[in-house]
Amino acid sequence: MDVTFKSLKQIHDYLNNPVPVHLTDKPKAHLRGHRPAGQVAVPRDQCAQRRGERVVRLLRIMGEVERMYNGKSENAARWMKTPKRALGNIAPLKAVVSERGASRVSHLIAQTMHGVVY
Repeated sequence: MDVTFKSLKQIHDYLNNPVPVHLTDKPKAHLRGHRPAGQVAVPRDQCAQRRGERVVRLLRIMGEVERMYNGKSENAARWMKTPKRALGNIAPLKAVVSERGASRVSHLIAQTMHGVVY
C-alpha cells in the first residue's frame, strides 16, 4: 500500500495510529523523481535509519521468541509466521514492522510465557 503525506503531522499521526490495521501498513515515500506539489519526501538517510531500526526490532523480538521456545529456532520461526488472535489475526512477523506492533508482540510473548493462552 502506497501512502503519500502532505505534512509531517500526517506522518506522525499515521505512525501513531492505534488501529490494529496499521500494524501492517508501511508508508512509502518518494525518494527521487517527480512527486506532486505539496507532498513530503523522506530523505534517504532517514529511510536507512528506519530500516535499521526495523532490523534491530525484529532481532529483539526473535530473541524473545527463541527464549520462549528454549532456543528452538524452528518453533520460534513457526510462531512468528502464524497469525495470532491477540494481534487481530496478524502474524507477529508482520506486526513487528512498527514499534507499536513490536510492543504488542512482546507483550503477547510475556503473557504466553506466564501461562495466558490466546
